[in-house]
Amino acid sequence: MTGALPLRPPIGWPLLPVPDADGRLDWPDLATSVRQTIEAILGTEPGEQLMRPRFGAGLERLLGEPNTVETRQRAHDLAEESLRRWEPRIDLAAVLVDVAP
Repeated sequence: MTGALPLRPPIGWPLLPVPDADGRLDWPDLATSVRQTIEAILGTEPGEQLMRPRFGAGLERLLGEPNTVETRQRAHDLAEESLRRWEPRIDLAAVLVDVAP
């Protein structure tokens, strides 16, 4: 097809957008957009967003849990499932959950 517009990278709405002095929003680059979306997925509790009640990993519910292998496995599974479902722009190879002191 001649004259077709080139495909633009799939940039999402900026996380916590703040207009500049002229009132314009600075759109993130692709890497920043993906990073912001990953942060939003991992930091959102399912049911927190009105139009997407299943969005988010719900990792905060694990904060008061003991630091056990089972808790870390639950964190891993929640993160992996949510990232695979909600961020199609990444090829998820692994999710690593480190032992915190």
